[in-house]
Amino acid sequence: GLQSRVLASGLRTLRQTLARSGACVVFLNQVRNRPGGGAGETSAGGPPLKLFAAVRIALIPAGGSRLCLRVLKNRIAAQASGRELEWVRGSGFVKSP
Repeated sequence: GLQSRVLASGLRTLRQTLARSGACVVFLNQVRNRPGGGAGETSAGGPPLKLFAAVRIALIPAGGSRLCLRVLKNRIAAQASGRELEWVRGSGFVKSP
């Protein structure tokens, strides 16, 4: 609980600073199933990252070197559908056909 409250207060401060400067920050966060077999997922920082984010994208393995990108939250533009991309180790993403 304490970590979540500290993170929330830090994100409020960071949001004001970023709004003035026009910069962008990317947080990478790993989600996992809830301990004890509960339904849903949880993340290390708790709910603050979900609440303060303007855009949330999930990267889901789609077999082999393919990834599926799914937009979970988008306050900036219209909601987009999922997209599959191919990842080449050492080069990055391959241009989609």
